[in-house]
Amino acid sequence: MALAQAFQGVLAANQPIPAGLDGGRLALIALKGNMTYQQVRAIIGAGAQSFNEELITATGDLFYPTTDPAVIYANGGTLPDMEVTSGGARPSLIRANIIGHMIDRQVFTYAIGGDWRAFEDMAPENIYADVRAGSQMARNRWEKSILTRMLNHNENALGTAPGYDVGWCDGSTLDGSTPGLQYAPPQVQGQVFLSTHQHYTAYDSTQTNPATSALYTFYDALNLTAKNISEHGVPGPYKAYVSEASVSTIALLSQYVRYVRLSQVQIDRGGSTTGAQYFRDGEYGATPMMGGRPVGSIQTDYGEVELLATYRIPAGYFTMYRPGPQGNQMNALAIWYRPSFGLGLKILEKPDWNSTFPLAEVDLELEFGVSCGNSRFAGAAAWFSSGNGGTYLNPTIS
Repeated sequence: MALAQAFQGVLAANQPIPAGLDGGRLALIALKGNMTYQQVRAIIGAGAQSFNEELITATGDLFYPTTDPAVIYANGGTLPDMEVTSGGARPSLIRANIIGHMIDRQVFTYAIGGDWRAFEDMAPENIYADVRAGSQMARNRWEKSILTRMLNHNENALGTAPGYDVGWCDGSTLDGSTPGLQYAPPQVQGQVFLSTHQHYTAYDSTQTNPATSALYTFYDALNLTAKNISEHGVPGPYKAYVSEASVSTIALLSQYVRYVRLSQVQIDRGGSTTGAQYFRDGEYGATPMMGGRPVGSIQTDYGEVELLATYRIPAGYFTMYRPGPQGNQMNALAIWYRPSFGLGLKILEKPDWNSTFPLAEVDLELEFGVSCGNSRFAGAAAWFSSGNGGTYLNPTIS
């Protein structure tokens, strides 16, 4: 027993550091990971692969990848009636009108490392922190590009002709007022859509909805945005990215569908004696690293809309789209990538890292461009607020 106590005392004793030695510096040296370039590269590669998988999982139903720099599709407008003939006359030839737009592809980069000594002297925690920071930078770039294109109605001129990078149907204006690419969605059930057709709309809570003779509500904004997509023959259910700041307002709507775990159902109507309350199996969960947080859904006249909340969108704004299978050509957005590079984060290999002294870093690139796909009517954006006068203004995505 005395030996055990004596041994414990030795371990617990606060031994002084000899004069002339810096304890902090000694601790830093002891924490060195002695990691090689190959080990660091493996850790960084695993982080890049995780981001690439996350990219598809979180947003795969929103876009389709393409190696083409342009998207070409049918232009709508009025059409003539079919001719009545005796059957022997040669019919008149028709020529459908086509139109298109460009995608602006850009390269985004970051690097981790320094020189060979930096790799050898780094603690593993330094590398993990760098990888986490780089992955978050890639998430920020990806989501900001996608949400900006979905919520920004500007047509961006590319080249000198010029070509245009566009979003949803935008009334054929460059910036909300200046005439731009003259596009009209194709006819559906006799409805003729003109080039002024708009999928970026604003609803003012101080103005009256002529359909209900009451002030506009957040439900009106969601319902009319779903109608904006549905009338083009694009069926629900839909998804909508909404602001986290708007969730509490949306949750008060009578058409709101709450998530509950059906294995643990307990319904308390809170004194309500009239009106339906809707529930669906699911969980709210925490804010994901990429994509929106599921916060329930809304029953509209045109289909159910699943709600995904994000802090990137300002209060009152939302964007809605018809989700599809991963990579489907009818998905709402088009992502242009370089075929030799691939879609996602990629490590740029060096021919011989030993020959790059004093630099020995791991460079990563994310190269892509985002624009609307060939169904510019498969999505829409809206802004609900007080005093906006029914005029849509582009939000700033964080």
